[in-house]
Amino acid sequence: MFTERLRADLRIEAWGYEFQIQYYSEVLANAEKALAALEGHADVSNEQLLVSAYRATQYNLQSRRRSTYDEMTSTGKISLISDPVLRDAATLVYTNPVLENFKNEVIGSRFREEFRMRIPLSVQTALGENCGDKFVAVGDFANIKGTLDYPCTVSVNQEIMDNSANILRNNEQFVPFLRLRITDVKTILANLTITNRDSRDSLTAALKDAP
Repeated sequence: MFTERLRADLRIEAWGYEFQIQYYSEVLANAEKALAALEGHADVSNEQLLVSAYRATQYNLQSRRRSTYDEMTSTGKISLISDPVLRDAATLVYTNPVLENFKNEVIGSRFREEFRMRIPLSVQTALGENCGDKFVAVGDFANIKGTLDYPCTVSVNQEIMDNSANILRNNEQFVPFLRLRITDVKTILANLTITNRDSRDSLTAALKDAP
């Protein structure tokens, strides 16, 4: 029973891990598009600039699925898991401080704060409704891609849109804050894909035969 529960929990952990990698890759792509536009390296419409800049502010946190592991370790029953690959994967994933502290890394963004303070709320609302995160069911690996980066149209008055884009283009704080955001997101992705590759690989090994 514990083995089945733990395997089910780790399957959700694996999904969340892959979701975060894809999601922040899309955040990064939009941040780089916005920076290229603001630095004059790319010619984009005001609507495209606002969409990319908005998506560069986004973050998404997945709830950890660790109740079985916590129950077993607190009662000294982790040794009941006879599969060493599954047991080692659980220990590695649930004790990894990078994954535990993930929330602190993704929420703090000076670019997000600046964007949310400067851009009119009507524009932010339209961006959120038309270009925000798409829902994807937990455990749905097939639809992870495109949760944030997909074609959209912002339904606001053109003058308001142009004025909002000009705020981005003319405020000298946006470029350095966006550079910082890009660096931070790259660090997040490096932590997930390189520094903690053993956690990702252990999940793959433990679940490779799971349905």
